[in-house]
Amino acid sequence: MTASDTSARSSELLLLRAKIFELETRVERAKLQRKLKSTGFKDFTDLDRLRRFVDSNIVAIHRADIYGNITEANDATVKLLGYSKDELYSGRVKWTDFTPPEYLHMDDKAIVQLRTTGRTPFYRKEYIRSDGTRIPALVQVTAINSEATDCFTVVFDLTEMEKLERQLRESENQFRLLAEAIPHIVWMCDPSGKIAYANQRWFDFTGLSTEDHERKWLSVLHPDDRRLCLEEAERAFRTDTTFNMEIRYRAANGSYVWHLVRAQTITDPRTGEKIWFGTSTDIDDKKRAAEEIKESEMRYRMLADAIPQIVFTADAAGEIDFFNDRWFEYTGLSLAQSQNNGWQLLIHPDDLDKYMAEWNRSLATGDSHEIEFRLRRAVGVKTMKNHAYRSHLARAVALRGTDGEVIKWFATWTEIEGTK
Repeated sequence: MTASDTSARSSELLLLRAKIFELETRVERAKLQRKLKSTGFKDFTDLDRLRRFVDSNIVAIHRADIYGNITEANDATVKLLGYSKDELYSGRVKWTDFTPPEYLHMDDKAIVQLRTTGRTPFYRKEYIRSDGTRIPALVQVTAINSEATDCFTVVFDLTEMEKLERQLRESENQFRLLAEAIPHIVWMCDPSGKIAYANQRWFDFTGLSTEDHERKWLSVLHPDDRRLCLEEAERAFRTDTTFNMEIRYRAANGSYVWHLVRAQTITDPRTGEKIWFGTSTDIDDKKRAAEEIKESEMRYRMLADAIPQIVFTADAAGEIDFFNDRWFEYTGLSLAQSQNNGWQLLIHPDDLDKYMAEWNRSLATGDSHEIEFRLRRAVGVKTMKNHAYRSHLARAVALRGTDGEVIKWFATWTEIEGTK
């Protein structure tokens, strides 16, 4: 596996981890939302419906006065707090007893709100169980008399939710550590292009500060790439597909560097909004090397077409992938006719086996070869029958990679008719 393959793989893993992070958050937060929605209403002013939920034990609900006395509790409350109904109803245990001291001020505030509006919004606090352990809870209190002295309290156990939140914070920290460690620019932004997060590599590369980078990423995008980049991003966002594009970023020194940008939309677990998560991988060396190879191949083709010999190249297995113009002029064949061993049809039948034996020996050993054979000219080039086949000297040499293995063959066929 090459360094570029490893780099691309780590980019894919990071995108996958972001997706997993999103799904974990959405699934677990949805559990609490389903419990809240299971009540069928936004607050607990509907007493008939509330009574049904007290008896259903879907959530913990108890009735108490503002002085701490509990007059009613369903089985879910008993299970949640660990006290029996006798203990709760006898007055030996008041709701103020299972509220930690640091949360009493919140209950005092709730009582004031009850007297003003008759109910409280949901708020978070803790309860102390009979065994002394604490339970994180989401609470709403509703008054059932005009003096707001008699109330129903609904309690959602947030133990699993808070455990998940801790895990998600740890997961987020791990994600950030990974994002800072990998050799890519990692970023998140909203649909408008405002960057919500970028790893340090982004700031080091662009020279932007943490204060002014949020909307300035377009300023470092090459002007020739902006329109297509924005169009492709809009299409990918609309169709919920992966954005994959090679673009140029301006580095801190003013030069433009090619990057492979891959991005996927995910749902922000905090806001529920769809955002971009992406990586940008430096491919400048690879891109410039490819351009240099392309230019080199172009120069080679120009040189091959300029010389009077037939020139062709083949891969390591012997499949011919290039003929110069001299081949087509001499044989009169098209490229399609020449491929798939069509070129062998023009070698004199008496020479074909000898030529192919030498060619196959070179393919098997990697050794160069030199052999004389007769090659037929295009019809009409020479009208005399004895000139239909003309003698040629074939030479072939292998190009080897850094590991010594043959990666390409270069061959020439030089006409030697009349020179002997």
